[in-house]
Amino acid sequence: LDNLLGFSVSFGKLQDVLKQLIGSVNEQEAAIQLLKEGQERLAEQSAKQTAAVERVKLESCESAAKVEEAVAKVMSAAAEQKAQAKVIDDLVEKRLQPLEASSNLVDKRLVELEAMSGAAGKSLAALEASVGELGARVADAGARAEADRRGGQARGA
Repeated sequence: LDNLLGFSVSFGKLQDVLKQLIGSVNEQEAAIQLLKEGQERLAEQSAKQTAAVERVKLESCESAAKVEEAVAKVMSAAAEQKAQAKVIDDLVEKRLQPLEASSNLVDKRLVELEAMSGAAGKSLAALEASVGELGARVADAGARAEADRRGGQARGA
């Protein structure tokens, strides 16, 4: 009986240990299940994030291509404007050369006209002096003629 009683106590302890082991296994299985669910959620999040990263990468590449295209257009427009500015500068220069030549000719003629005007002024002054002298001579000659006529009339009378 003692054996049976000892066996019964041992069996009870064994049952308690087994219950604890089963409880522990159940807890571990529940924990494993939670970990699996967490892992699945993380895998889904990772897949979503990977898709988002790929989408952002694609959008970035498209944006970079658009930026490169815009830069190329701006550079092309700048080169075209530079070429147009050169053409305009060349045309202005081409038009200015004859104007500068004409301006130089006008300046030269103006200097010549000023010289001629100065010479004409001197000639006019000399002519006025000659006219003055001639006027004085005519007046003298007139006065002498008048005096001679009066002298001739006085002699004749």
